[in-house]
Formats: sequence, C-alpha cells, structure tokens
Amino acid sequence: MAFSIPHVELYDALRILHPTFSVAVIFPLIGIVSYFAWTTRQRRLQLKREEKKSGIPPIVGNEHLKLGRFLALGVVVTSLIGLLHPSVKYVLKNQLLEKEPFQVAILALLFAGTLAATILLFFTRQKMWLVVFGVTTALGVLLLGMQDWVFQRQGFGAIFRRDEAWLVSHFYLGMLVTLLMIFSMAIVPDIYKDRSQMWRNIHAIVNSFALVLFLSQGFTGARDLLEIPLGWQERFVFGCDYTNRTCDNLLQKAAWTDVLEKS
Repeated sequence: MAFSIPHVELYDALRILHPTFSVAVIFPLIGIVSYFAWTTRQRRLQLKREEKKSGIPPIVGNEHLKLGRFLALGVVVTSLIGLLHPSVKYVLKNQLLEKEPFQVAILALLFAGTLAATILLFFTRQKMWLVVFGVTTALGVLLLGMQDWVFQRQGFGAIFRRDEAWLVSHFYLGMLVTLLMIFSMAIVPDIYKDRSQMWRNIHAIVNSFALVLFLSQGFTGARDLLEIPLGWQERFVFGCDYTNRTCDNLLQKAAWTDVLEKS
C-alpha cells in the first residue's frame, strides 16, 4: 500500500514540504532575528547616548549573529527544497533518465554542489572562501531556478516562474531574497572589521529590504498554493482556459458524461 496522509498522497505531500518548512522554521526565525536586530541597534544607540551604559544585555548582538546565520542557511535550503520537487517531477514525467541522462546528471550535480557550497559558506570564516562559496551558492541557485532556459526546454518547463508578472512572482522575489541572504552571510567579517560602519549600514539596508520581501513571500506563496491542484485534479484544472478564466470545456464534457450515464 502506498504511503499517504488521509486525503493527501505522497506525491502531494512532497509538494508542500517547501511551504511547511517556510512556515515552521523560516518565518519564526525571521521574527526572532528581527527582534534581536532591533535590540542590538537600540543597545548600540544607548551606549552612544548614555556614556557606555545600557540596560540591554550585550548577548543580544551574538544571538542576532548566530540566529541570523541560521536564517540565511535555512532560506537557501528552503529554496533548494522548493526547486527540487518540480525538477524531479519534470524528470520523471518526461522520462529524462532514459532520454536525457546527461541533463539529469547535471541537475543532480547542481543540487549537490549548491547544497555543499551553502554548508561550507555557513562554516567558513576566511574572507576569500566566503566570496568563493557565496558566489558558488548564488550561481547554483540561479542555474537551478533558470534550468528551463539553460536546457532550452520547450513549452511549460519544470519551474513555475510567472514570467509575465515577475514583480509579483513568488519565484523571482524568492530568488532575490535568497541571494540577499547569501550576500549577508558572505559580508559578516566585513561588518565587524569596518570601523567606518559602511558595511554595517549596507547590512541594515539589505536586510530591511529582505524583510519586506519575506512578507511578500507570505502573500505570493499562499496565492500560488491556491492555484496548485492535487495530483488527481491536475488533468482537469490544467485543462481550463486561464486567459478567459473559464472551464467551459470541462463543464461541457461533464454534462455529456452525465447525459450518457443516464441514457
């Protein structure tokens, strides 16, 4: 007997791993990291105003750094999870293991290499390697996200990007916030070494923008989930006319089926 949650097949359960991880891990971390970012800044301002005295404990800065790094790591991993399911689905549906084994091998190497680079970026402290692993991770995420263009696939490819409305695309906004998290991990040593505060200000601006993008991801992700049918519903829903927003052809078919069954 195939594994299934009541009313949810394994195929559909795997599809919701990305939003599940986002809700259970990423968004709580966003709230915690934002809180520590705010208290860290308030402590720094108090120390400037009140002659090196503050009621906020100094540990808030270390907690912000530690949890911020976990948040950045989690965002990249969540993006890879979101890209993995449609990629595997496309490979199996189009029998690429038999038809295009080289393409499948490249995809597997990209996923493994990007994940490895992300982990190395998380643990690395040397500036040169932060740049190397940061660029490698960013390049891997971009190539995986744009795999349909890279492999010049025809028709509807593996990744749903919403190219015609990229400003409100869960994919494009998600890719942007992922790249910002990679950038944030890579510049950590510069923030603490730069006495001009330039990198600290860049960090604050970049992550304030990232916070707005995270909020937009909550909206666009929920919207996209409303448009994704269960596996057994796909052949019906995808048969609708999305331009005119009708399913008249399916209604007519259902009506004829009903007539034939009654006759």
